[in-house]
Amino acid sequence: MTEKKREPRLGWWSLGFGFEGLWRRLRPCLEVLASPLSKTGVTPNKLTILGFISALSALYWLSNQRWVLAALFILLSGLFDALDGAIARLTGLASHGGGFFDSTMDRYGEVAILLGYLLAYPQPKLWWVLTCYAAILGSLMVSYTRARAESLGLDCRVGVGTRVERLLVLSAFNLASPICPGCPSYGLIIVAAISNFTAFQRLVFCYKKLAEKP
Repeated sequence: MTEKKREPRLGWWSLGFGFEGLWRRLRPCLEVLASPLSKTGVTPNKLTILGFISALSALYWLSNQRWVLAALFILLSGLFDALDGAIARLTGLASHGGGFFDSTMDRYGEVAILLGYLLAYPQPKLWWVLTCYAAILGSLMVSYTRARAESLGLDCRVGVGTRVERLLVLSAFNLASPICPGCPSYGLIIVAAISNFTAFQRLVFCYKKLAEKP
């Protein structure tokens, strides 16, 4: 009688909220929305640029403490980012160059959004400057650790603070600002925490995976 092989135990470094999986399950719905757009001649790169413009618009509204408007543009930026990939698949325009352009503009867009929080206060306190810096650093490191892992042949999608989660947290807390004026600040603090925690999760995850290799 052969002994059943045990599944490897997952540690804290593999934890996540599962939004990436949910996003994949929602892909067919997204493609329904993308299908009519693909017939208008809109290219994935144009949508990537629109996503970046939406992020710059969010920066403007954040710097003026117009939190609800900023939230709408943050969500719009995320929607354009999702649509560009869907249209690339539908039109057969998916390419390594397009993916690289999209990924690069996503980083610029996210940094722009987070800078908006810093510019919201003309004379910010040190703790606020450090929080903004931590949020920017963490967001960049989440992307860097995944890209570096992929260059080493690992699929590293683990973590509680992927881009989807970060944009949802920022948007949700900004939308709550009319009933809770401090919510935008709380949202940024959460993003700073979960993004750096996710980068550390990925560091541990990849280190363990690479250590298992001969």
